[in-house]
Amino acid sequence: MLQGRMSLRGSLRTMPVEDVLDWIDRRFACGTLTVERGAATRSFHFDSGYVTRTDSNHPAEQLGHQLRVRGLVTADQLAEAFRVQADTGVRLGKILLMVGAVDAATLDRTLHALIREAVADTLAWPDGVFAFEPDVGSRAASEYAVSVNLRDAIEAGRERAPRWRAIETALGDDEGARLWLVRRDAVGDAAADLVAAVDEGKTIGDIVRARPHFRFDTLDALARLVESGAAAIDRRRPSRPAALASAADVARAARGRAAGGDRVGALELVMAALAESPDDEDLNALRAEIERSVFAELSRSLLSSFRVPKLLKTKEELSAIDMTQAEKDMADRIDGRWDLLSLMRISPLRDVDALLAIKRLADRGIISL
Repeated sequence: MLQGRMSLRGSLRTMPVEDVLDWIDRRFACGTLTVERGAATRSFHFDSGYVTRTDSNHPAEQLGHQLRVRGLVTADQLAEAFRVQADTGVRLGKILLMVGAVDAATLDRTLHALIREAVADTLAWPDGVFAFEPDVGSRAASEYAVSVNLRDAIEAGRERAPRWRAIETALGDDEGARLWLVRRDAVGDAAADLVAAVDEGKTIGDIVRARPHFRFDTLDALARLVESGAAAIDRRRPSRPAALASAADVARAARGRAAGGDRVGALELVMAALAESPDDEDLNALRAEIERSVFAELSRSLLSSFRVPKLLKTKEELSAIDMTQAEKDMADRIDGRWDLLSLMRISPLRDVDALLAIKRLADRGIISL
C-alpha cells in the first residue's frame, strides 16, 4: 500500500500520459495529477481506480460552460451559482443540483462526459510536464459524487488519440487562428453554424466556445474542413526572436527583464518559448520561479485593498475586442458585485493567470478597479 502514496513527476516525452495513467491505475492510487502543455493545464483526481474529478483552464471544458451552451442552465442561474460558490467553496455541480437548476441525471451525464473527454484529449499530448501528488482519497462533502473507471477511460482515449493528433496536424495548436473557406463545393455535410462561424472570421477558440458540443467534436469538424480542402488555416505563428536561439538564451533574457523590474514581460518571454518547447524542464522551472515573483507583485498591487472590478465596456463592445482566453473568462464573470478574491475563487484559472488577466483588462481600459 505504500506504493500508492508515491509522488511522481516528469516530462511527457520520457513518460507519456498513458504510462502515467497506467502507473496510477495499477497502484489504485489516490491523489491529483496535474498535466501542463504550454498554456493548457488539466488536473485529475483519482480514487482507487476511478477518476472522480477533472479541472481545466480551458473554458469550453468546464461544467458551467457546457451546461450553459447546451441550454441546460441560464446565464442568471450560473451567475447565482458562482456567487454561492464564492461564499461557500461548494463545487459548482453540487450547488446547481441543490437549487434545482439541473437534475441528478443531467449533472451525472455531463460530468462523466467531461472526464472522459479530458482523459482522451490529454492522452494525445506528445509533450508537456506532469506531477502526481497522493492524498488519502476521501471525497469532500462539497463535491457531487461521480466516478469514471480509469481503465475504461484509458481504453476509450487510446482509440481516439490518433484522431486528436490528426486534428492538431490539420489545425495546429493555436486557437487564436482563423480558417477561411476556399472551396465551398467541398464543404459537404458540415454543420451550417460551423460554416457560418468560419465565414464570419471567428477564431477557432471562439467557435469552440460558442457551439453546444464538446471541444473534440467541434475541432474534429473544423479539421475535416481543412483535410477536405474546403478550408485553409493561417499557420503563421509568432516565432522566438532569432537572437534567442536556445532555452539558455531565453532564460538569460527573461532573468534580465525580471531584474530590470519587468517581471510580467519576463514571464511572457518564457511562455512564448514554452509554446515551442513545452516539456523543456529548465524553461518550466524558470516559469515557476518568475510566476511566484509575478504573483507576489500583483498580490501586493491588486489584493492589498478590497477591490470590486467593474466593466467599462458593453457586451457588444467586448465582443469586438481582441482578448486572450483568460481575459475573456475573467471579463465574463465581472458584474460589479464580486471582489477580486471572490472572482479568483470561482475562476478555473490559476491565481497568477487570473491576476494577470485582471491587470491586462485594467491596463487596456476594459475594466476599472
